[in-house]
Amino acid sequence: MSPVIDFDPARRTNAQAIADLATLGVLHQDSWMLDATVGPERGFWKQWWPRHLVTNDSDETVTADHHWDARHMPVMDGAFDVVVFDPPYANRGTSRHPMDPRYGLDAGYRTKVDVEALLVEGTVEALRVTTKLALIKCQDACVSGHYAPQTFLVWEAAKAAGARLMGEMYVVGRREQPSGKRQKNIWSACSTLMVFDKGRKR
Repeated sequence: MSPVIDFDPARRTNAQAIADLATLGVLHQDSWMLDATVGPERGFWKQWWPRHLVTNDSDETVTADHHWDARHMPVMDGAFDVVVFDPPYANRGTSRHPMDPRYGLDAGYRTKVDVEALLVEGTVEALRVTTKLALIKCQDACVSGHYAPQTFLVWEAAKAAGARLMGEMYVVGRREQPSGKRQKNIWSACSTLMVFDKGRKR
C-alpha cells in the first residue's frame, strides 16, 4: 500500500480524500455516517461509501434524506459515528462562476463574517451529533486583501468543543481568478479536510 500523506498532488477530489481515510482505517464500512451538506453532486461518496449513510442538505431541491439546517439539526447528541460537514466556505464577493450552484455559492452575497459563522456553528453542531469523528472541509484564502485562516477558526471551535485534531488532508485545485485581476497576495491551491476525533481529549 502506498503511504497516505497530507499533501498528495494526486488528491484532487473530496472522494479521493474519503477513500484515503478508509484506506488508513480511519473510516469503517459499518459506521453510521451523516453527510450534513451532501449537495447535488454527492462528491464525497464517488469512490468509497459506508453501508449506513444518512444524507442532509438545507437546499430542498437536492435529493437527500433530510433538509435540515446543518447548524441546528433535530437529532440527539451523538446520533452518528461520523459526520461530514462541507459548507459553502468560499468567499466569492459579488463575482460569479458557472460552477457556483455545484458548491452552494449561488444564494447571493455573503460577507466574510457570514461565511466564518457558518463554518464555526456547523463545526460545533457536527461535533455535537457525532460520537467519534467529524470531518470538516474549509479553505484558507485571502479575502479583500487580508488573509482569512479558516482552518484556525475551525480548529479553535473544535478544541473548545473538546475534540482533538487528528490531522489534515489537502485537496489540490483552485478556481481561476476573474480575467484581468492583478495578483496581490498568495493564492491558495488547496482546500483542507480537517479530521477531528471527539473520543479523545486534545
